Amino acid sequence: MGKEGVGLPLFTVVISTYNRKHVLPRAISSVLGQTLGDFELIIIDNGSTDGTEAVVGAIKDPRIKYVRNPEPTTSCDGPRNMGIGMAKGEYIAFLDDDDIWYPQRLEKVKEAFERDPGLSAVCHNENRNYKGKVDRVLEYGPWSEDLRDRLLYDGNCMSSCGTTVRAEVLRALNGFDTRREYAAAGDYELWIRMAASGAKVGFIKEPLGEFGFTGVNWSVRDAAFQSRVAALVRDHILLHEKKNIYGISERGAARLAKLYAIAAKSFFRAGRPLPALQYSLKALFLVLIRPGIIMRALNGKK
Repeated sequence: MGKEGVGLPLFTVVISTYNRKHVLPRAISSVLGQTLGDFELIIIDNGSTDGTEAVVGAIKDPRIKYVRNPEPTTSCDGPRNMGIGMAKGEYIAFLDDDDIWYPQRLEKVKEAFERDPGLSAVCHNENRNYKGKVDRVLEYGPWSEDLRDRLLYDGNCMSSCGTTVRAEVLRALNGFDTRREYAAAGDYELWIRMAASGAKVGFIKEPLGEFGFTGVNWSVRDAAFQSRVAALVRDHILLHEKKNIYGISERGAARLAKLYAIAAKSFFRAGRPLPALQYSLKALFLVLIRPGIIMRALNGKK
């Protein structure tokens, strides 16, 4: 048990779901099938209207707690914070309703924490399941002392469904940032704050779960998603460098210009020419104030 003599679970698993009754049982089953059974499973229903409650209710296991979010949101960040607030486990893990874990996932994460008691979080690789078929490994990490810099300037190297965090660490950071401008990118923003706090993250190379890529994932279907990633990276780079946009480093400008270009492309593909133009101009502005980023790109530097 998680805390000696108290009868509390070692792990709390949080699943946020919305109108996914056709895939949710598979995610739940992958949790209930863990070789380590010392957990509670909190399912936060983010306003479903498809009969999700009945589907969950038909699964009889005392470790399951089903809760409806009284104020449904457009992303899973708020529901995840609800789960953090309810959690009784020493470690908290998140699983999306269309993803799964392999049976030894929790057991191997527990072993990683035991090997290094100084870890604040553990993240493992995942297999990508593209339309029902595993086609490649999604690799995360590796650990280094400059994790914050890598997250800021190189990109996200962690996974929400592959990461387990000590409950005390999540609560000290006040969980996920639910600001609208970061919607659906709250996990990336949390990893940056966590790294900035000095947290040490352990990485497991073995894939211990599957990320379901259907082509209609939030990051694909929401044209504005990439602009929100750019917003949080901009805010944290400027905070880290203690500069305004005019004083941003060449490295920071290169990272941000790339994100603005990706956002512009996303809007253009969605048939939204005005925001596409706006983000193209944002990228151009950074090139004008930091022309050295052109040579960085030509030389393959980030």
